[in-house]
Amino acid sequence: MARGYTPDGSEYAYNQPRHTGKQGVLLQRTKTIKAGDFLECEIFPVLDMEHGKAAKAKKTPEAMRLVNIRNAKKQIERLANANFGPGDMLCHFTYPGVLPEAEIRRITKNFMNRLRGKFTKRGGAFEYIYVIEVAKKQWHIHMLLRGGVMNRDEVEQVWGHGLARADRYQAQEKGLAGFANYITQSKDTQERLLKRRWACSKGLRQPKITTSDSKFSKRAAEKLARETMEDARALFAKKYPGYYLVEQPAMHYSDFLPGVYIYAFMRKIEGVRK
Repeated sequence: MARGYTPDGSEYAYNQPRHTGKQGVLLQRTKTIKAGDFLECEIFPVLDMEHGKAAKAKKTPEAMRLVNIRNAKKQIERLANANFGPGDMLCHFTYPGVLPEAEIRRITKNFMNRLRGKFTKRGGAFEYIYVIEVAKKQWHIHMLLRGGVMNRDEVEQVWGHGLARADRYQAQEKGLAGFANYITQSKDTQERLLKRRWACSKGLRQPKITTSDSKFSKRAAEKLARETMEDARALFAKKYPGYYLVEQPAMHYSDFLPGVYIYAFMRKIEGVRK
């Protein structure tokens, strides 16, 4: 059993011997994440032992912290796109005063219990994702809430502690990615994400994640990094039938390690079933 390393420093095992390229890249791995009508594609190199250990050694605590924050934000974004959309609500609740975190969590728990009771009474599915944020010494609760059971005015009235706003979902090219980024943008909130200071209802659909070591070769990845939007759109359409590129794929090279890193965000073509 041969072994290599992914860019985050974790070991990767494979059964067949692979020849290492001049730069130490064993192969190009593709991770595909499907969440609702959206698809993300991450293409990155798997490194040999020498370069893989170097990658692991260069991961400072600060670098790992930033990676973990990014992954937490992505988790919320993907869960949102996998479960919410037209007909649902984007809600914001503000507590007008300074409180310890334990107290705002207690208030939030009671608020959620009141909402759950009203949903249950009406026979509706109580599905949600929420993040607790502190900004300018005020606590905010940002929430995605299943629509069709309570109207916006009713949801706002349940809060009862200050400002409340419930908006209808507005269609965006990247779905709820913008909302997920908005509710996790403050530095304080990002730090709290690492401690799982967000919550969601049980039973939500999870994004589907698959990996492949053959979808893009090292040569294909290098070529893709040089493509124009038009060329990239054609290539990804071929690799992922039924989806289209929302924007030009992001590409970068590391200053310290070999290989190209590519990220693409795609959306399902309307009317195409998958």
